Amino acid sequence: MARLKDDYRQLTGPQKAAIFLLSLSEQHAGKLFEAMEEQEIRELSQSMAGLGNVSAGVVERLFVEFADQLSGSGSLVGSMESTERLLGRFLGRDRVDQIMEEIRGPAGRGVQLNAGASAAQGQWLWFVHADSILPTGFLERFHELDLDSAVVGGSFRFALDSLVWQARLWERGVALRVGLFGLPYGDQGLFVRRAVFERMNGFRPIPLMEDVEFVGRLKREGRIRHLKEHIITSARRWEQEGWWRRTRGNLGLLALYYVGVSPEQLARRYEKKT
Repeated sequence: MARLKDDYRQLTGPQKAAIFLLSLSEQHAGKLFEAMEEQEIRELSQSMAGLGNVSAGVVERLFVEFADQLSGSGSLVGSMESTERLLGRFLGRDRVDQIMEEIRGPAGRGVQLNAGASAAQGQWLWFVHADSILPTGFLERFHELDLDSAVVGGSFRFALDSLVWQARLWERGVALRVGLFGLPYGDQGLFVRRAVFERMNGFRPIPLMEDVEFVGRLKREGRIRHLKEHIITSARRWEQEGWWRRTRGNLGLLALYYVGVSPEQLARRYEKKT
């Protein structure tokens, strides 16, 4: 099919989708087909059958175009909000609400974390945010922790994926908080022995501050290790909201929690802010 080689920009949407599917393994392509409607499968199958020989150059240009159009910054941001917006373009409101409810699972982050823990295996439970980059050599660190039965849990060192000076200042502030008060947050990759987690009955079923509440109880169970390896967290929220506004908001929520404001009230404040 020489025309496809020489006239890349004339490819239709179904033809581009067909090339993508043919570039995948049969296993992954099969999973995509399982999620499609019959009409979509028929249309893509027709495009695949009529492609002919597609040069490596055309395939490469297609993937480059895809990467360039991911977003204005060249990267994707996957979140509940972006997923809901995308689904809303193609599905009815009721169907979108149903799908998002299934994705979110039970209400409250504490409940969701407990649900994840119940599905996990192994003697260590490690709670990592979706936008965090794991530290190198983490498996070796957990093997070392296995040898010290006094250690019941801990965290990694907080870092942000930003080069601005405000990020370094906030990282030092977090290190100071952990050093003085032994209080890591959930974005530091909290980990705990499964037996200890079950003895504690997991996280409290609260919508916010579940990590702070959990660490407070965990410290009473035994020794906490705050490892030197960095777990890198996205600075996207600080960059979007403003460094001082975001920091001031986080500290304000923590202060309100410690003076007795309920997690439910704090969650409503947090949702309005974000």
